[in-house]
Amino acid sequence: RFPEIMCHRLQTLQDCFANAIQTFEYGGAYQGVFPVKCNHDRRLLETVVHYGKATSFGLEAGSKPELLLAASLLQQAGSDGLLICNGYKDEAYVETVLLTSQLNTRIVLVLEKL
Repeated sequence: RFPEIMCHRLQTLQDCFANAIQTFEYGGAYQGVFPVKCNHDRRLLETVVHYGKATSFGLEAGSKPELLLAASLLQQAGSDGLLICNGYKDEAYVETVLLTSQLNTRIVLVLEKL
C-alpha cells in the first residue's frame, strides 16, 4: 500500500508543477529531488527512485554515506534523475562526487562559496 501512496504523491507533485508551468508560461522545466536526510530507509528511497523514474525524479545527498546510497540507487534503477550533492565539501566528499560522475549519473554539486 505504501508504494502506491508514494507513487500518487510523486505524480501529484509533478502535476502541480506541470500545471503551474503551463499557467504561468514558464519556459523551464521542473525536476524534483527527494532529500535522503529526510528518511534513510532504503525501501522508501527505492520506491521514490522507482516511481520517480518516469519523471526523472532524483535524490539529494548531504553527506558521503548519503551520496553513496543515492548514487547506487539511481544507478541500479537506470534512472536519469538528478543527484544533488549539497553536503560539506571536504576532499573526500568532492572526490566521491567526481568518481560518481563517471557512472553517467547527472550530478549537481552545490557550492555556497569558494
